[in-house]
Amino acid sequence: VGTLIPGCTPQVVQRIRRGLDDSRLVMLDVSCTAKDGRKFAAEVSISAIDLTNPGDLVFTVRNTEPRRRRLEMLRSKENAFEAAHSAMFVCGEGGEFLFVNKAFREMFGLEEDEAQKLFFTDVFDDAPLPEFFDKALKEGVEGSVRLTVENEDGTEELDIRIAPDTRSSKISGVVGSVSRV
Repeated sequence: VGTLIPGCTPQVVQRIRRGLDDSRLVMLDVSCTAKDGRKFAAEVSISAIDLTNPGDLVFTVRNTEPRRRRLEMLRSKENAFEAAHSAMFVCGEGGEFLFVNKAFREMFGLEEDEAQKLFFTDVFDDAPLPEFFDKALKEGVEGSVRLTVENEDGTEELDIRIAPDTRSSKISGVVGSVSRV
């Protein structure tokens, strides 16, 4: 164990045993050494088991680097989504807004928590957008619609792009963006 988990000395094992006396599981975040000498981040769960000798310890090592890389990638995508200049949104199957970025909130004058209380048709009720949303959700259709809308400054043209949100080949909602033309 000391080879795989540097610093896991007999003294450390004794402290782990004392911790196991109170509960039946100890979890550690550690840096481990693979057979080839490469270091990797891991979670090690340690529990006592009575097999050959009473109080034997079971060390379960899980490499956490792939999960950490995925989390970093997701954080980067989340930051890019939030910082995008176009108004962007993600809707669930029922049309409820799950996520909207800062540009979307600014474009529609919404506070951060207000958007999650709205549905696609609350914001985009002009034809053909509700039908286009349904086609994206039910048939996987993607594309864009150009609309001329009136606001307090007059009229402006918007390009609304919609695509199905697919996960594991199942459509779980709709994603989209709104840009001023």
